[in-house]
Amino acid sequence: MNTSFSNNPRAEERLSNVRQDYSQQTNNKHFKFILTIFWLICHFVFYFIQQLAEILAPLLLVTGILWKILPIATESLIKIISSTDLQTGNILKHNNDFIPYSIMVAGHSLSAGKLIIDSLLLLILTSLCATLTAYLGRKI
Repeated sequence: MNTSFSNNPRAEERLSNVRQDYSQQTNNKHFKFILTIFWLICHFVFYFIQQLAEILAPLLLVTGILWKILPIATESLIKIISSTDLQTGNILKHNNDFIPYSIMVAGHSLSAGKLIIDSLLLLILTSLCATLTAYLGRKI
């Protein structure tokens, strides 16, 4: 305690108020800095997820649609060929299941419909991340 202010209670009160204001300002600066770093990390993560989803969603969608159409197209071609040449049609009928309807990868079943649904979910994730990134851009 400063001895020159010890006789004046009003001066002592002002000094304690100045000390409190200074400590609150430094705490606010640290809090704002930590909050800014947090928002920057969130912005990076959302933008990264958005970029990955924008790359993977169209690939999964096209792959799923082609996978869905290909067995139907091969069956149609086999029917057309078997109507013109019976021997070739019989050979192709035995190999009709060379395009699988689902694949097991690392214990997960993948099918054309699931790929299409996953691509649509990735598109939803992309729009959500874009919205959050825009919000965080305004916040920062």
